[in-house]
Parts: sequence; structure tokens; C-alpha cells
Amino acid sequence: TLLVWLDRGSLQPRLDWPAWAVPRPSASPPRQPAAGREILISDTSQLVAALAQAQPGDALRIAPGTYRFSGRSLRAERPGRAEAPITVTAAVPGSVTLEFDLLEGFLVAAPYWIFEQLTIVGVCRNDDDCEHAFHVVANADHVTIRDNELRDFNAHLKINGAGGQFPDHGMVSGNRIFNTRARRTD
Repeated sequence: TLLVWLDRGSLQPRLDWPAWAVPRPSASPPRQPAAGREILISDTSQLVAALAQAQPGDALRIAPGTYRFSGRSLRAERPGRAEAPITVTAAVPGSVTLEFDLLEGFLVAAPYWIFEQLTIVGVCRNDDDCEHAFHVVANADHVTIRDNELRDFNAHLKINGAGGQFPDHGMVSGNRIFNTRARRTD
């Protein structure tokens, strides 16, 4: 019955997920910024600006709430470093919902980014307009997507090359990835 529900179930996600389907907290605690800034985000324009200005070691912590984005993808194009990744996370785990009325939500095109503890929902009127929560491209090596909920996209994660470069050594762990209904696409 679970598989039938996942394939054709109700419009609302079930709250009584089996234990194997519920993300567990990471085995390791979130990394602390290494000589970076802690930036508290409380509106959509602040997140767009913080992504554009991010420096290695920065921790972009989003205040509790629901944030809706439309127009252009949220771009993560500045590189972090192995010892100082750039982290995008909820200030309070489980308290942040990002609603994407976007073809692709996060466009990650640089290495050493971590996205964790976020709920990301595709809210496009036309299903063809909500392709990906994350599009990881080019030399976006060592990208980590963990402990998130991604729902209502055609392909929640897309990872591919661009300009002859390909992302390597990424990690997708502990996420819940699902749709609340069948997608209306070709």
C-alpha cells in the first residue's frame, strides 16, 4: 500500500512515514564555519544577495518561515574550500520552507557547498515549469545535499556537465524526495 500511495496517493503527503523513509540527523553535526561569517537570512532578497557574495566558510542560516521565489534560479557560483565550505541551512532545523516557482531552484556551479535541513517545494502552476530543486553543474565538486525534504519537482536533482567540466565527489544523504501527486508533463 505504501508504494501505491507513493505512486498515486492523496494530494497531501502522509505524516506516518515508515522508519526507513524518515531522514535521520547526520551522523556528524553540521560543520561550523572556518573563519567565515554567520549570516542570518530573513527574506528572499537577503538570500539571493548572500549567495552572490558568499565566501569560503560562510554559514547562511535562514530564519524560520516560508519564502517564495520566482524568476531566476538561486545561484551558488562562488567556491567554498575543502576546509571552509559554504553552508545554506535552516537557523532552526525543520523550520524553513522554500517555495520555488522556478524552472530550477538552486543552480550550483561552484565547489564545496552544503545545503541542509531545508524543505523545498515546487509551486509552479504548470508542472513543466518546476523542473529541479537543485541543478548541480560544471565544476561543482564536493556539493552536499543532506537532510532536506524536496517535493513536487519533475526531477528533484539534476547533475550534469557544462563547458567540458563535470561535478564529482558530491553527496546526497538523508533526504526525503517525493511528489504529492502525479506530475502533468509530457
